[in-house]
Amino acid sequence: MHELFFAKPQQYRDTVLNFISADSQLMADFWPAYVEMKARRDIGIQSDWKRNPLYDQKISEVGLSCPSENFLGIGDKYFERAVLVANKMIETLCDHCSLKFSRV
Repeated sequence: MHELFFAKPQQYRDTVLNFISADSQLMADFWPAYVEMKARRDIGIQSDWKRNPLYDQKISEVGLSCPSENFLGIGDKYFERAVLVANKMIETLCDHCSLKFSRV
């Protein structure tokens, strides 16, 4: 499972969806934002929050525009939005799994 999250975003999305028996629409609403959040976290750890070509590639692949700033540190507004996206993702996945795998 650990190795899965070092794959390309589409690869780990597809693997997770397959694992939980879901189609791609389940995560469509929050997937681009999640990819951006993960890419930003990665540059925070690996590049001192400085935008790089790998970040640009990852977010472009999900249809997002590259920011004009080179420093992508996390401020209050970004953090608040990230929490909302993460909560939506968790709720959606939990609801799906509860419906799909419930033994009630």
